[in-house]
Amino acid sequence: MNSRHDHGCTRPASEAPERPPSLTTVVFRATLAALVVLSMFAVAVPVVTADAGPAALSGPPTASVSADEALDAREAAKDRLTELRRLDDRPMVSVEASTLQTVQNRIETGNLSYTRANYDTAAEHWSVAEKQATAALARAYAEGTERNLNATVGFIEKREAEGYATADTAEYTERAAELRAQTPETLADHRKRYREARQLHSDVESSLPSMHAVRLANWLSPTWFAGGVVVALGAVTIVIGFALGRRGQSKSKTKPEIDDREVEESGLR
Repeated sequence: MNSRHDHGCTRPASEAPERPPSLTTVVFRATLAALVVLSMFAVAVPVVTADAGPAALSGPPTASVSADEALDAREAAKDRLTELRRLDDRPMVSVEASTLQTVQNRIETGNLSYTRANYDTAAEHWSVAEKQATAALARAYAEGTERNLNATVGFIEKREAEGYATADTAEYTERAAELRAQTPETLADHRKRYREARQLHSDVESSLPSMHAVRLANWLSPTWFAGGVVVALGAVTIVIGFALGRRGQSKSKTKPEIDDREVEESGLR
């Protein structure tokens, strides 16, 4: 009876056999374990790109340019830009607006890098701006020199075509040829050559007679083309001087009469 009872009763829940884990559970556990292993590997081994090189292992780079050195580069760039704009305002010289804007943009980009304490980058931008402005200045000075020389030679040739050829015109022509033959190498050379060309043009315009005076002398003197330049210009000078002298004498004769009349009317005489 007891044995039958024992045989027919069910086992407690704690003694029931374990069921094998499902396939979903096995996959989940394997995936979780793989993620853990990968995360540990990623933390233990630093990732270094192929292009990084030794710099990636040595920490952040140190700046090679100080703040003051960077500002010196900016001042040099700004000075060149100021000179370029001043030259653009002069006659016979022109600088493209795009060139001026390019240099200005470079300087402003350097300013932005400087505010972020990227002194190396700022100095590089300002150095590029300074080089761009220097190249533009050399071109502008060369162009201005050429235009001044062309104007000078044209000024002389017009007068020589009318028969006005003197030692002065020969000297000015020689100076223009010497300047044209020069090959400046530095910016200072370009500046010097440009100043000399401008001075030559000024000397020619101030010392040589106008075309009106040349044509008048040519009309007054039949010996103009025979080499009587001095005689012709002297005749013009005499005529003008005589007319001015007569006018001055006329004024000197009438002035005392006016002065006497004014004195009499004032009651002082």
